[in-house]
Amino acid sequence: MIRRLITVSLLSMLIVFSVSLTAGIMLLLLEGDVVEEELGLAEESVDCPPVRPNAFPTRHRSGNRPSTLEEGLDRRVCRIQLREAFRRTPIDFEFQLIESPLQQFPGIVDSNSPAFWTGETVMVLNSAWGETYRSSGDSVENLSEPELIQLPYLERPGGVWMEATWTDPATLVLYGWYHFEPDDLDCQTAPIIGAAVSYDDGLSWENRGYVIRSGYDIDCDYDNGYFTGGSGDFSVIVDSSSRYIYFLFSNYAGPIEQQGVAVARSRLADLGQPGTVFKFHAGNWTQPGVGGEATALFPSSTGWKGPHVEAYWGPSVHWNTYLRSYVALLNHTDGEQWQQEGIYISFSRNLLDWTPPRKILEANDWYPQVVGLGLEETDKLAGQTVRVYVGGVSVFVLEFSDIARNVGSYRLAP
Repeated sequence: MIRRLITVSLLSMLIVFSVSLTAGIMLLLLEGDVVEEELGLAEESVDCPPVRPNAFPTRHRSGNRPSTLEEGLDRRVCRIQLREAFRRTPIDFEFQLIESPLQQFPGIVDSNSPAFWTGETVMVLNSAWGETYRSSGDSVENLSEPELIQLPYLERPGGVWMEATWTDPATLVLYGWYHFEPDDLDCQTAPIIGAAVSYDDGLSWENRGYVIRSGYDIDCDYDNGYFTGGSGDFSVIVDSSSRYIYFLFSNYAGPIEQQGVAVARSRLADLGQPGTVFKFHAGNWTQPGVGGEATALFPSSTGWKGPHVEAYWGPSVHWNTYLRSYVALLNHTDGEQWQQEGIYISFSRNLLDWTPPRKILEANDWYPQVVGLGLEETDKLAGQTVRVYVGGVSVFVLEFSDIARNVGSYRLAP
């Protein structure tokens, strides 16, 4: 079997993660159909000393505005060895996470924060408490003061968080997708994902309707502190071949094996609109986005009923042009009240088959994401160097190095 060696080390204020891995496709896509192949046995050994809290502030979905930057950096040294068998499409690279001067989004952050370009101006949407603000500038590190935008109108009462955007390069129309939390339920809330469109660079939005909704009833016996089912906390990305719009979303309802991070997609020509989104389940893309079944790509071992929950959630996904790979950052809870256990990273060539998530940061806050630093780079498209944000705060830059580019061939760890 192929060995993969991940070494994490800290030298002074530099945290270096060396990753040598080979990953591939265990689900083979053929015109939208998926054929399963057997995945080899994985073994791992982990040797990690105790950790200290890192430099991100604590905040909750219904909590207070961000606090000042807390002191303390993650100073752990972990050595993880894995043995896995994958097929096709090798990935072999290393990356380092480097301390960088503090950057913070101008708006309050309580969800993923989509970025998009209009000419030479980058714009960022930050959402919290059912409000969304837009900032702009010549780079993500030089943004203006935030301005309140007009969110899509929904007939049901509740809060809206704008979590994802995509600009049609042909028409320059901005399409967006929102996380909606209705407040007319008998107990707490259960999120729904909807679509919207903007003709003024995200300053105002027209509602287009729901695209992903759980087919399971709310469960008032849920005791996780926030949700009683539903689907939300998501990321949207157009695939590298420009054929489909993919939704990686958090699934909080249904059988335990369906709960976790799931995936749905719409043909790009259909623009991710209501009735055109289909969930991936049992090897096929035939389940409707509204009401259909789903298969968890990152499954929860406990489900979301609580009070103790172990699960990945709130993915943020980008296509990395330097690595030619999709990269996902994930929240991971392992406790009560959505307690953040850490920030994890995973890689994929096809948005279905992901490397096992690996912890890269200790964090008290939620919503990890990257934003590329180059012209036209965003939260969905980035290159070799990216800024890493957690809860809208960035104190690290992530830099990738493709070993294959340097040595001319793929390297396997001994």
